[in-house]
Amino acid sequence: MVNIDDVTLSEFAYLWDGSDPGWVVHGHYQHQSAVRILLPEHGIDLYFLKTLRKLFPDTTHESPAGLRARLDMAGCFDCGVMESRDVDALQRKCAEAGVIMASEDRSLITHRLVNERRNTALPIEDAALAFLLGEEALRRGLPSRHSTN
Repeated sequence: MVNIDDVTLSEFAYLWDGSDPGWVVHGHYQHQSAVRILLPEHGIDLYFLKTLRKLFPDTTHESPAGLRARLDMAGCFDCGVMESRDVDALQRKCAEAGVIMASEDRSLITHRLVNERRNTALPIEDAALAFLLGEEALRRGLPSRHSTN
């Protein structure tokens, strides 16, 4: 894990040293997964293409030959990164349709430093720095508030 250098730590020490009270860490956990539909072992047939079109209506604009070529080239149907509730719903639909879906966890944790006394947030553009500062602030005893989706 990457650490914060001493200069940066001293720059943000006011968050946890008590000189500027009211700071808390707002942590947000975003449950998401990278999802793909696996191709049938017997190959891509019309039934699979028809099922795929029912599951993903945005594929109906593609010709069957174009969709088949895209699937052959990719080796799967890439659904991208989806929220966990959408993944669960898609998993049920795929199971009902006899289609095999694979997913890989891509959950994300973010931290935002908020002064609850002033109702302001510390603007940090760099997501990695915000995360590391949040982790350091938690390690040094700052209170936390958590949310998920």
